[in-house]
Amino acid sequence: MSTRARQDAGPSAVKGTGGGTLPGPSPWRSPLACPGGAARRRLMSTTAGGLEMRRLIPVLLIGAIALSGCGGSGSSEPSISAFKASFEAQKPPLKELGEAVGSAVTGAASKTNGELVSEFKALATRATALAGAFGQLEAPAKYKAELAALQSSLTQVAGTLNSIEAAAAANDGNAAKAGGETIVTEGQQVKSADEKLSAALGIKE
Repeated sequence: MSTRARQDAGPSAVKGTGGGTLPGPSPWRSPLACPGGAARRRLMSTTAGGLEMRRLIPVLLIGAIALSGCGGSGSSEPSISAFKASFEAQKPPLKELGEAVGSAVTGAASKTNGELVSEFKALATRATALAGAFGQLEAPAKYKAELAALQSSLTQVAGTLNSIEAAAAANDGNAAKAGGETIVTEGQQVKSADEKLSAALGIKE
């Protein structure tokens, strides 16, 4: 090929020693495929920035979660006034239950076993429901111990009432008598826990 012909062929094809042609640089090649100095620096800077951002995102998320947790814990404390109102609403049924249990125990001798089974079963159900109602109250931290003591005493009363019911069903007079004596002691514990919490909240009996 003449010098003129080789110049006309341009940079797109170069004659090889074996007679073939070697491809020259393609006009469609992206500079990122084989970046030069400036392009390489831009690429490295962009890549480094992406890696840095990927490291930073988890840190920011953890910080956001920690801040939201701190804010939530400070606002979750129930108000004293709301707890007092909720507690006062449960006092009438508590008093009614105590009176009903007292009447059932003192009048047990005049009733049949079948009547005792029905009566003490119903009382046990009421005591269990009331213990659950007290357990649902949201108390400020300084009243939680007193509330837990009241709920625990009521739960014990419910268990003893179930025992008396079972004794009556089995015609076991000794077990029924023991249950009656126990319920008196437990009733006093309920009364004491109620009075203690009421006094702490400024509720007059």
